[in-house]
Amino acid sequence: MRTPGVCGLLGLLLLCIIPACERQTPPPNIILISLDTTRADHLGCYGRELASTPALDRFAERALLLENAVTPIPVTLPAHLTMLTGRTPLGHGVRDNGSLGRTPGAVTLAELLAPLGYTRAAFVSAFVLNHRFDVSAGFEHFDDELDLERPAAETTARAVAYLESGPLEPLFLWVHYFDPHDPLTPPEAFAAATRGTLYDAEISAMDAGVGELLAALEAGGYAEDAHILIVADHGEGRGERHGYLDHGLLLYEEANRVPFLWRRPGQRHPKRSDALVGTVDILPTLADLLGLPVPEGTEGVSVRPLLEGDAGPERDGLYCETLRPYLAYEWSPLYAWRMCDRKYIAAPRPELYDLRRDPRERENLAAQLPGTAAELRTRLIAYRQRWRPATEAPPHEISEADRAALESLGYVQGRPRRGAPRGEGAADLPEIGELEAFANPIEHIGFEAQWIAARRLARREAWDAAVDTLQRILDAVPESRIVPRFYAEALHRAAREAEARPWIERYLTYRPDDHEARLLFCEILIALGDVEVAAAELERVPASFIDADVAFMRIRLAVLRGAFDRARAALEDLAQAAAGLQAGRWERIAAQIAQVERWGVRTPARGDSALTRQIEALLDLRLGATAEALLREEVPGVSPATGWLLRGRVARARHRWCDAADAFGEAAALGADPQAWEASRREAQRRCRRARIGAGGRPGRAP
Repeated sequence: MRTPGVCGLLGLLLLCIIPACERQTPPPNIILISLDTTRADHLGCYGRELASTPALDRFAERALLLENAVTPIPVTLPAHLTMLTGRTPLGHGVRDNGSLGRTPGAVTLAELLAPLGYTRAAFVSAFVLNHRFDVSAGFEHFDDELDLERPAAETTARAVAYLESGPLEPLFLWVHYFDPHDPLTPPEAFAAATRGTLYDAEISAMDAGVGELLAALEAGGYAEDAHILIVADHGEGRGERHGYLDHGLLLYEEANRVPFLWRRPGQRHPKRSDALVGTVDILPTLADLLGLPVPEGTEGVSVRPLLEGDAGPERDGLYCETLRPYLAYEWSPLYAWRMCDRKYIAAPRPELYDLRRDPRERENLAAQLPGTAAELRTRLIAYRQRWRPATEAPPHEISEADRAALESLGYVQGRPRRGAPRGEGAADLPEIGELEAFANPIEHIGFEAQWIAARRLARREAWDAAVDTLQRILDAVPESRIVPRFYAEALHRAAREAEARPWIERYLTYRPDDHEARLLFCEILIALGDVEVAAAELERVPASFIDADVAFMRIRLAVLRGAFDRARAALEDLAQAAAGLQAGRWERIAAQIAQVERWGVRTPARGDSALTRQIEALLDLRLGATAEALLREEVPGVSPATGWLLRGRVARARHRWCDAADAFGEAAALGADPQAWEASRREAQRRCRRARIGAGGRPGRAP
């Protein structure tokens, strides 16, 4: 056999080498796990002795742990957009939850990775990150199928099922967990096992979900060749500032310093760094690692050298802000300049802290070190001038249904002032030199603690106690334009409509386009018997505004006015507004309209059966106050037991649980059939006890 010469061997070698050079290494998987409302100092790997976070602690044993990581804003939606765009809220344009209108040109990480062939999937755990709020841009699969929120176990299960549908590489996966956010209702097993607070128990439940996700990534082969980032969007107040147990209104370290762990492909050993790093650095660092150009307008910097063992980035500082005090309560917004060892907060009374000596920010040095304060203030102003977009995005306003969903999660949503760009009040936003004219958030923060208490009372339906709490808030902050709406609702729920009316009228002078609040006004007017005034108020909602609640209110008012043909015609509007309503529901509404047409709304029907049908029809049409008016006196020809049963049903429909328990008790004493009252009475007693405990009363037994 002929052997190849030297030239032949070289040729063979070149044939082997050239294809190998031409073959490109596939890009690494990228896994972003965001922890909502999670303080760094409540994780075991950050030194919390009472923590139970085994999954995160094990992950830190093979990751870079950043001791000095900062979010630019302690608010969920804009904080996540910073992770995804490499811009602070100043640059990406979304300044609060519910804001719409991302600044043109603010490229998301998912959009950046699309040309490289990445499979791009996201799983979020709360409505605040719903796809309509700009966070879904660039994702092929965006799982936000939830009501308001879902626990870590459920989100993890959905993400794992998706991973098992593979192959998906190269993969960009974002998974968001919401568990430590208020309200704190951890699963029983974690609540029983925690050595800390309920907040720690929620973090433990989230940690378990993270652990299951990491295990699934390992099992599926996605983890080894991956950049895995675990980072919080913001922290949480735990009572350090006048009892403040929330986030969004202040810019102290408990909310702005976040846990941030980064494991690069193949990493085997732990590393720690106290270099100043921001969540704004995520996109530019990944772009650098992948050899991609950094999008124009990116405010963060690459921390690649830090990941590879070198020093951290050289920077003058990091920008932080919160507009929520201004948007929600018309207090001063806050802006901050965060350095590695110093922080300056622009507020009505400026603040300066030495973070090395005073990490809890107890001693304000602004008066003692005026030169340092002035220097950092100058840097802050210069940064804002440099990064403010030259053009504003067009205004976009969220729907009232979305606003209600956010408020049910505990987010106070300020309404935009007319003419403000992006629907967020930016047009008349106070500049740093104008803050002295506004209330200082830290001096009013006790109000927010009371606000949280009022929300919790409302969730327990302890309406009288909620009214008292909201009254104290209004005494302290009489100029509030937000609280009157919730105060009016609490008064209405407590059956104090005459008191509620002036407060909802006052609120509507501030926010005349709040259709949800106008529906509340109609409810109050119906309870007061002012049906014609309610009809006139409803006419102020534009006919072009198609909403199921508005359409149903039109049906109810038509029934109360005796316009039954109009009520039946309005069913078509309801069908258009609520296409998902079950078909049988239309027939039921039509039948109840016919029942009310037969028996009327001003005189109780005679006889047990007739009165029962009349009351049930009114309740099905959500006319509980009208039904209650029919039962205020003994009805001739109706047995006392039936009268009390119906009073119980009306009180139950109006969520007046203690009154319902009383009424069902009277029906039982009069010999009513237990099948007609037993289950309802137990439910009313349970809810009555819950409301009393929520109000701080004795648990006791309901009547």
